[in-house]
Amino acid sequence: MKFFLKIVLVLGVFFNCLTGCQAPESESGTAFVGHWQDREKSGNKLEIVKNDAHFIVRQTTIYCFDHCTRNYPAVMKDGTLEIRNGLPLFLTIDKQTGFLIYDGRDYQRVR
Repeated sequence: MKFFLKIVLVLGVFFNCLTGCQAPESESGTAFVGHWQDREKSGNKLEIVKNDAHFIVRQTTIYCFDHCTRNYPAVMKDGTLEIRNGLPLFLTIDKQTGFLIYDGRDYQRVR
């Protein structure tokens, strides 16, 4: 009986550590993952996917009635997503509105 209690106690501590030791969304970047659409220009879209410890930002924009998609590598840095393509660009989520802010534009999550 004591052996069984020890196993239950060890398993309880183990599972508690697994769930309690996860990074918050702001640090892990999971809040950024998904599809986003420009609030003013509906043809401008972002898709953010997690790629191991990094992210890929797929930006689709409309140029002269033609869609152009570019892929950018990104990393989490101080609660923001940083695109590293020459000069760094930052993506952040406004906590009040839930909008993603990127390059001076507001993007809304597409469900």
